[in-house]
Amino acid sequence: IRVVQGWHAGFEGIGLGAWNPFGAGASITSLVAIEGSNSLLESGSGGVFQDLSGLVPGQLYHVTGRAHSSAGTTAQTLLWMHDSTGARVVQSAIKTPSAVGWDVFEGNFVADSTGIMRLHLFNLGGSGAIYWDDIEVLSGGGFGFETGDLAGWGVAGSVIAAADTAMPATGAYSLVESGGAGLVYRDVTGLDQGAPYRVSARVRSSAGATGAVTLWVHDTNGANLVQYGPRVASSSEWETYSVNFKSTATDALRVHFLYDGAGTGASYVDDVGVEKGWYSGFEEGMTGWNGFGSTASTITTALAYAGQNSLAQSGSSGGVFQDVSGLVAGQKYRITARVRSAASTTAQAMLWVHDTTGGNAVIDGPRTPSSSDWKEFGVTFVATGTGTARIHLYDSGGAGTLYWDAVQLTPVTR
Repeated sequence: IRVVQGWHAGFEGIGLGAWNPFGAGASITSLVAIEGSNSLLESGSGGVFQDLSGLVPGQLYHVTGRAHSSAGTTAQTLLWMHDSTGARVVQSAIKTPSAVGWDVFEGNFVADSTGIMRLHLFNLGGSGAIYWDDIEVLSGGGFGFETGDLAGWGVAGSVIAAADTAMPATGAYSLVESGGAGLVYRDVTGLDQGAPYRVSARVRSSAGATGAVTLWVHDTNGANLVQYGPRVASSSEWETYSVNFKSTATDALRVHFLYDGAGTGASYVDDVGVEKGWYSGFEEGMTGWNGFGSTASTITTALAYAGQNSLAQSGSSGGVFQDVSGLVAGQKYRITARVRSAASTTAQAMLWVHDTTGGNAVIDGPRTPSSSDWKEFGVTFVATGTGTARIHLYDSGGAGTLYWDAVQLTPVTR
């Protein structure tokens, strides 16, 4: 595993540049944008594509793009990727993006021997306009076990561990653990001292399995230890296990997948990621969050965007906040959250960020999110000399309940 490096497209150049059009019209517009002045406008069936070369065979790449639509649009869109020969096809969800905010489209692509990803921004046709911006490919932060072995990983204890083709999340292989208690581990080097990192993996169990897995991370010397679990993952779908780790002077972390050996069946692990940034999915409850105002903020399993939990808010105005430190002064950071409301809610949600002294404050909202789908609230924050972002999840007060999940901070790369 290597620390994330990446590629970014924001459509700030003149014309389509390296993007190749196909089908109906695609052009650069200044009507709407997430950052900068421009975005990509698509109308009618078709879109644009670009070949990204120099990829490492077997490496996992996480691709995201943000899309927005004009009012009344019926056209649907998606991200669509393959290796330029039509192999390794991956696509995001197919849907009409929001006409109020920007929706995230994403997928995981595993490079093959071509070393190429052909990335399409595809409008499936219909009325209205689709806008694309902030396309990002993050590389080196994932490992999909596509070499077919555990090269680079250590195994300790009585666990039986192997790269296996029985149940991959992405590509052809995943890690399978069974048998006695033990762990599989690997060191990740090249971290920036004091910076926040999100370590994640997708985990699943065989049918009827009772063996639990723990994601366990420290700085290779046992310091700053964080863990998620132990927990028996679902046997019907892949779940995301994640922790937030703050790097130390070792400039490294050790990621472990600990199998407890007390149960039966097998556990599968895939798409291990180490991304510079921070994430909260409320899987560990309210840890790190501080309340303010009069809003009642509680953890619930009634709704979740990812994992099992979300944060529910109701009552008078107020909310929760958390400080994320280790940021670089002058660096841009994208901070996003997924938000949803209960039926008939009138309360409005707001994502509000500043540098803990009130400096460089940015806000998305207030508005009442959808009661039928999770919507993204997002801001771009420029860190100051405090090196900290204070992230507030705010409820304006009013009838109904707001739900928050998948709060994330990531550096903006150019």
